[in-house]
Amino acid sequence: MPHWVLSGPQFSALWARTGQDRIPYPFEVTSTLATADEYEAEQNRIRADFSGPEHDPLASALLVLAEPDLRIEISGSAGADDGSAAIRMTGALARGHGVAAVQHPGADVVIRNCEPYDVGRQLIAQLPDADAGTAAGVVVPPTPAGSARAARILDRPSTSQGVVTVIRGPRHSPRPVGGLAWRDIEDDGRYLVWGDSSVAVEPGTSWDLLAAVARLTGRIAAGHPV
Repeated sequence: MPHWVLSGPQFSALWARTGQDRIPYPFEVTSTLATADEYEAEQNRIRADFSGPEHDPLASALLVLAEPDLRIEISGSAGADDGSAAIRMTGALARGHGVAAVQHPGADVVIRNCEPYDVGRQLIAQLPDADAGTAAGVVVPPTPAGSARAARILDRPSTSQGVVTVIRGPRHSPRPVGGLAWRDIEDDGRYLVWGDSSVAVEPGTSWDLLAAVARLTGRIAAGHPV
């Protein structure tokens, strides 16, 4: 499947063509240019560089991200609890197409076309690899005692943590479906966390995380709309 690597300014310039006025969450793009005039000139120059018909597939991929029927957002950090290496990913399904996008540290964005059913896997495959945690899972009520039980598992030094959210509908009228979190505990393993009225903390791998995301998205057939 085709893929593209864009710098932060390139992504910002081409994203503006989609008609969206905000960079898609959880991406962040900043400029080092000194003035607004310099920034606008750079953005116009980038758009001119990408104006040929050979760039139409990239424009189509960006439109899938901009006008999704369903999207997946993944945000978090890896390497340390201080968030020194941000995890920023988003994927979208629209009109029978799938697109996965990852922003790497340093702001470069990698955009990849894929089958609609494969968007979740494309994203979760970019997470740090981790074995399932060794502690037994718990389901706790939202009480101080319940929070203390969950904290005994989760409030330890971690190497990666974050949140996955699934949202249906267009960006101007989103309908959140649900989500879950993960936390990779140093010298132990990965735990998945979800729930509203009660909170479940379960050991799990990336495959378990993918299965949870698939339950939120529902069945997605190859080449078919959501």
